[in-house]
This record gives sequence, C-alpha cells and structure tokens, in this order.
Amino acid sequence: MWMQKTLADPNYPMFVLWLFPIVLILFGSTIISRMIYKATKNPYIAGINVDCSNGELDPMTNAFIQMSGVFAELELRIIRERVRSGMRNAAAKGAKIGRPQTTLDDVPANFLRHYPAYKNGAFNLTELARICDICRTTAYKYIGLLEG
Repeated sequence: MWMQKTLADPNYPMFVLWLFPIVLILFGSTIISRMIYKATKNPYIAGINVDCSNGELDPMTNAFIQMSGVFAELELRIIRERVRSGMRNAAAKGAKIGRPQTTLDDVPANFLRHYPAYKNGAFNLTELARICDICRTTAYKYIGLLEG
C-alpha cells in the first residue's frame, strides 16, 4: 500500500525507491562486520582490505570502492540540487543572491591616495597592494573600476 502511494505521487523522489534496498544491504553488512570483529578481534577480517600488491584489486573490493564512489556522487548531486532549489526560492522571494557588486564608492581612500603614484610608475602593482594592505587581485579589481 505504501509503495503504491509512493509510486503514484509524481513529487516523490524516485532515488529513494532504489536507494532503500541498497542502504539495507550496506547496513546489514556493517552489522555482520561488527559481529565478526567482536568474535575475532581482527580488524582485517571485519573491514575492507585493499590489497593491490599484485597490481589488481579483487572483485569485491573493486565493487565496494565503485559503490562508495556512486554514493558519494549521489550525495553531492543531492546537496547541489538542494542548494540550487534554495537559491531559486530565495530569488523568487526577492532576496539578492551572491556577492554585492563593487562600485567606485567601495574603493578605499588609502587606495585612491596611492593610485596616482602607481599610475606615474613610482611603484608596481605588488607594492601598491602591499602599501594599501590588500591583495593583488583586489588591486586589479579597483584599477579596473577606476580605469573602466
């Protein structure tokens, strides 16, 4: 009954339907591994042992590594989609997304005071940035605002 309602709902995320059995299998294997460790006190029997001394991985280790990669990628995509959805919702509500644009009013007075000396060649961009206590990329940004 629950599955029928889930499948009929178009808004229900489909990955849950196939993810659930996989999570159960991994959870079961974790419990079995812990039982083996408790019985033998040997961590190499209970866990995944990656041995590539002969230049190859055994099939079970290879499968585990690949499945771990699949789950990591799935989690990353879910997080990215959640962030994008939140940003779309915030933008729809009128929130400004991202960093505010830098204007000429934002250029510090210290930079404006030393900029003419830089323009005349008294010192280079690295020295200008050091004198103004800013990084070079910020100095490039301010110069672009002043000259552009």
